[in-house]
Amino acid sequence: MAFWKFWSRPRAAAPSHKEKPAPLYRIKTYLSNGKQTTSSSESGITSANGADMSAPPRKHTVSGGKPCVVMPLYIYPLPGKDSWQPLYDAIAAHPQVDFLIVVNPNSGPGEEPLPSTDYMREVPKLNAFPNVTTVGYIAITWARKSLDDVKKEIDRYAGWDQKACQDLEIEGLYLEGIYLDETPNHVSEHAKSYLKELTGYVKGLEGLRGERLVIHNPGTPPEGPLSAFGSPDLVCVSEEPHHRYIHSEVQSRIETYSLPHDKTLFQVSGVPLGHVAATTKRILARSAAQGSSAAGNGARTARYIFVTDLEKDFYESFGESWGCFVRTVAEVVDEEGNGGKKKKKGKK
Repeated sequence: MAFWKFWSRPRAAAPSHKEKPAPLYRIKTYLSNGKQTTSSSESGITSANGADMSAPPRKHTVSGGKPCVVMPLYIYPLPGKDSWQPLYDAIAAHPQVDFLIVVNPNSGPGEEPLPSTDYMREVPKLNAFPNVTTVGYIAITWARKSLDDVKKEIDRYAGWDQKACQDLEIEGLYLEGIYLDETPNHVSEHAKSYLKELTGYVKGLEGLRGERLVIHNPGTPPEGPLSAFGSPDLVCVSEEPHHRYIHSEVQSRIETYSLPHDKTLFQVSGVPLGHVAATTKRILARSAAQGSSAAGNGARTARYIFVTDLEKDFYESFGESWGCFVRTVAEVVDEEGNGGKKKKKGKK
């Protein structure tokens, strides 16, 4: 249930799709400190963050049983603006934390076979991190968009990998799943058939790598078993502003239609800045408790979360709370890895 406006990139900032960029192993790349490096080695390709991209990196699995930062990245990566730098910095600073990043070039993949050269430059940098999983955004208008149109959008995302590698000699321009926005939350034969077909389509598509995740965002809990909605891997059960999220009506729905918490995703905006850490911990603690109960054996489950202080355009910038949010998730990951004990801070 998303009603935000997507960032509209200026025409002047988007190079023609027909423009063929230089192969990645021959071009100069820029590090975050402003220095340049040129990699021309035939044995390996080096990304802008220094990672070897000659082969697909060994990835963490987003279903690996620990909290995961979700970033709906609807920010256009303008050249020379370091638009995604806060994300790169957070990923590099917290290698123990998994990041699930929703890439959204143009309210979906756009009409061209490949994204703009700005996306072709930046997405490989994300995929070079072993703790990052990238997925592509598609809105399906509550299952009213034609299946053929949705499949064409999925195909365009899946085609990035082959076209970039074979035609442009660019490594790392790939995705590992699809994020379907505006999915239905009411049970119906149409919804079941429609979503089941999309799940099967994504799972069988060779152009996508990794787990070929299928993520749904109805914005509220689906009112039935996941099998009635095509058995997605993850579902956003709460995409709400904070004042709505804490309302008893919303909390009651989340409890009534609870899902296994290795399947659930929370996206909460407008959190007062001083409450970001506490809100993040409460959501993760709630998921841990319910997930353990559902598992019946005390096992930890994966929890997927996005929290921001921003009240509008909250997927189009990082906000003042970004650093606090990511650090809080990292603290929870460290505590769980330490048997629930808080990590002692070293002396400065």
